[in-house]
Amino acid sequence: MDDLGFTVLIGTLALLVFLVLVVLLLVLNSNRRIRHRAEVAELQARQTEAVRTAEREMQQETLAQVGRELHDNIGQLLTAIRIGTLRWEGSGHDTERATGTKQMVDRTIAEVRRLSRTLDPDRWAELGLGQAIREECDRVTALGGPLVHFTEAGDGLTLTADIKVVLYRLFQEALNNALKHARATEVHVRLERGPGVRLEVRDNGRGMDTTKPADGMGLHNLDQRAKHIGYTARLTSAPGAGTTVTIQPA
Repeated sequence: MDDLGFTVLIGTLALLVFLVLVVLLLVLNSNRRIRHRAEVAELQARQTEAVRTAEREMQQETLAQVGRELHDNIGQLLTAIRIGTLRWEGSGHDTERATGTKQMVDRTIAEVRRLSRTLDPDRWAELGLGQAIREECDRVTALGGPLVHFTEAGDGLTLTADIKVVLYRLFQEALNNALKHARATEVHVRLERGPGVRLEVRDNGRGMDTTKPADGMGLHNLDQRAKHIGYTARLTSAPGAGTTVTIQPA
C-alpha cells in the first residue's frame, strides 16, 4: 500500500471514529433531554396536584366558614329581627322600634352580601394576595376572635394564580393553628414583596416544643406543601413564647 492509500485509510478510519463519537454524543444528549423533560413533567405534575389540593381545601374551608357564619351571625340577626318585630307590634314606641329593626335588617343585608362575595370564584381570581389575606384577617377580628393585624411592605409583585393559591392556603393553615391550637389573643401577619414573597404569621399563644414529633408535624406538612412552589416554611416557637411561621422562597 502506497503512502496515499495509507493516508486515505487513516483518514477514513478517523472520520468513522469521529462520526461514531458524534452519534454517541447525540444519543447521550437526547437521553439527557428525555430525562430532563421527564423531571420537569414530574415537578409540574407535583405542583399542579399541590395547587389542586390547595384549591379543594380552600373551597372546603370556605363552605365550612359560610355554614358557621350563617348559623352564628345571620341566624342570630334574623332571630333578633323577629323578636324586635314582635315587640314592635305591641309597643307604642313605633319610631324607636322601627329604627332598631331597620339597623338589624341593614346588618343582615351586609352579612349576606359579604358571604356572596366570599363564594364568588371570579372575585377571588381578581384579588391580589395581599387583599385576600387582609380580608381574612379583618373577618376573623370582626367575628370577635383574636385581634389579627395585617401589614404589607415592598413593591407590587405579580404572582401566578397557582402560586397565589398555595401561598394563601399556607397562610390559612398558619392562621388556623394560631386560632385553634395556640390559644392566641393576638396575631400579627406581615407580607413582604421583593424578589419573592415573604409571609410571616406570628402569635402570642402558648407556643410549642418543636423538637417533639407531634408538635413538629404541622410544620412538616406546611414545608412539604411550600416546596411544591419553590418555597420553604420555617417555624420558630417555644413553650410560653408564642409561635412564628415564616414562608419564603427557598
